[in-house]
Order: sequence, then structure tokens, then C-alpha cells
Amino acid sequence: MVTTRSQHQATILEVASKTPLQETKRLYSVEELISFVELATVDPEYGTVVTFLRLNLTVSSLNRDIFDKYLPTCLVLTPNVTILELYVVPVIPTTALSDILLPAIEVLETNLPHRVLVPFVGRNPSIRALQLRHCGRARQCALSTVTLEHVNEIHCPAKCAPAIVHEKVDRLRLDIRRNSDLSSEFLSRFRAPLSTLYVLTIEFGVEDADILRAIARNMPWLRNLKMIEKCGSPVHKHKARPWADRARWSGTLQKLPQLERLLISTHGALSTTVGDHSSEEGIFRRWVGPSHPSLSYIGVWQRVSSSGSSHAFGDNVFSEWSREDGIWRGKWTKNADVDDFAIF
Repeated sequence: MVTTRSQHQATILEVASKTPLQETKRLYSVEELISFVELATVDPEYGTVVTFLRLNLTVSSLNRDIFDKYLPTCLVLTPNVTILELYVVPVIPTTALSDILLPAIEVLETNLPHRVLVPFVGRNPSIRALQLRHCGRARQCALSTVTLEHVNEIHCPAKCAPAIVHEKVDRLRLDIRRNSDLSSEFLSRFRAPLSTLYVLTIEFGVEDADILRAIARNMPWLRNLKMIEKCGSPVHKHKARPWADRARWSGTLQKLPQLERLLISTHGALSTTVGDHSSEEGIFRRWVGPSHPSLSYIGVWQRVSSSGSSHAFGDNVFSEWSREDGIWRGKWTKNADVDDFAIF
């Protein structure tokens, strides 16, 4: 039996009568995307009420054209979106975003190649935060051609940062693809120090001995620093980390005079025996020296696996040192959870 257009519309209206309005909308398949577009077309309030839109879609070659048709329609029907999260598997160079204007959008999080985001980012100056994944194969990040002065929070590959991060950014996260990548080399390409940056989260390789020095040189007024060691093979757990030269590490920390909080996640260990409180206390005291002007908290998550658990290298330990009234006190948590590390 063939369903007529009026019958199909009647079915949608019946669905609408049973479906509550949702400010947060999550779509996990092309079929759900189609259904939502049909619903919001029949009753526009289902689209206009949405302020947080997450699309996590697997797009096969068979429904690529359908995706390219329905994605822009979906975004037109949700003009009040402030947070847009768009993930597509496999990653495809769609042009579906090119002509879209979302007047209220503040946050864009996506895994789409940077080159396909250029028109969208250029047309939406209300964006305040960008969270981006792999750039693509281009030698120069395509977003370098767009003015991003309105964006004050960026999460992007470290190799893109020198081209797109500007001096008004105050929160930054930089990722690397391989353990062998040197974040310090990417930081050295900044044309000028980032004077307003106060929160930095950065991935680094085991052998990136200059990472802290590069941070101090290019982000001297940081207040919060989180360093996440990129996962390597198990053999890397015994390699010397950037802080192995304690005198140099301590001297570089002094060049971050406003630093208040330092967090480090590593697959290695601070001392020969993980959780050796006496040994770690000596290391921490060497780091801070007698008189760091502002540092009041250090947390080091040791023996962390790539999944943020303890399964790869044995029990993990989260070692914390905090200063109150000039006195440093330590705390140790065995088998810590990733949430313990999500402090800022």
C-alpha cells in the first residue's frame, strides 16, 4: 500500500503530538536526521526551541547525497542553536555548511576538515569557541584565511595553532597526532607571545625536552597549565621525561610568574617506585624552589594508560601538592579516575 503525502504528513503530526519539545537535540543516524527535519518542517517550534544540537552520524556512500541535502535544512530549521556539535564518520569534505547562518551560535565542535569550515566560520562571527579535530593534508591550515578575532577559546591540532591562534585567545588546547611530534616546535612558530592566554592544555611527546621552555616563552602569563603526555609504546614508560632535568624544569617554572596550577598526565613515574612519598616530596620541592611567586597546586597523574585507566602499566597514582599559608602538603590517590584529573 502506497502512502500519500497527506497521509505521511498526518503521521508526522501524530508523532509531533506525542513528542515533547527539547532544547537539547541529539541525532545519531541519517534516519534520525531525516525524521527530525520532517517534524520541524511540519511544526517549526520543534526546531526553533533547540539551543544545543549534537549530530553524530555515520554517513555511507549510499546516503551521502541525503546527508548533504538534510544537514543544511536541519540547521536552517534550528536558528537559535548556541552549541553545535557535528561529527561525521567517515570524515567527509561536505559543503553543506557553506551558506548556513546561525545568529546565536557560540560553540562549534566538529571533526570536519578545516577547509570545509572556512565559509561557515566566516559567516558566523558570534562563534566564541572552536573545537576542531584533524586539519587535513594541507600544509597550511585553511582557517588561516579567516578572521578569528571573535573566538577566544580554541581547541585544535598543534600544527594549526601558529596560523589560527591570535593574541586575544584566553583558553587553548593543542593536540598532537603522534608521540614523535614535538609540540615545542609548533609553539616556536608563534609570531608573538600570547599575552592574554591564561589556560593551556597541551599534549606532548615523551622526548619533547623543550616543551615547558617553549610554553614559558610563548605563553608567559599562564595561570593554569595542563600537560598530557601522548600515548607511546610501553617501552616509553622508562624514558626520561622533560622534567628529568629538575634544575632546568624549576628554572623554567620561575619564568611563568603567574602560574597557579600545574597538572601533568604521564605514562611514566616521578620516582623509581610509584607512590614513594618521600622521593616525590623531594622532586616537588625542587620543582617549586624556595619562592615560586604564585604556584599553589601541582597534580601529577602517573602510570596512565592511553585510555585513562591503569590497565596498561599497572596501578596509577594521582599525586597532588597544594600550598596553603606557605606550607606544601601532599596527597596521593591510587587508581585515580579520569574525572579526578578534569580540574579545569
